[in-house]
Amino acid sequence: MNQLMVNTGSGVLDWTSNLTLVDLTLTGNLGVGGNTTLGDLPTDVVTINGTVNFPNLAPGLPLQTNLRGSCL
Repeated sequence: MNQLMVNTGSGVLDWTSNLTLVDLTLTGNLGVGGNTTLGDLPTDVVTINGTVNFPNLAPGLPLQTNLRGSCL
């Protein structure tokens, strides 16, 4: 399976093991507290339309936030 759709309302989606997502679309807020790698190719682009908080974003990845996100 290469798609994951979660509609938890105000709930929380949590995982503690490795998770590989082929296609991920986020329409809400995303917070990442640990080390984060999004894409592994120089041509990879990640687009997030909600609030963005990546305390430990891996360097070298183009990040498009539509002027509404913040990359810490």
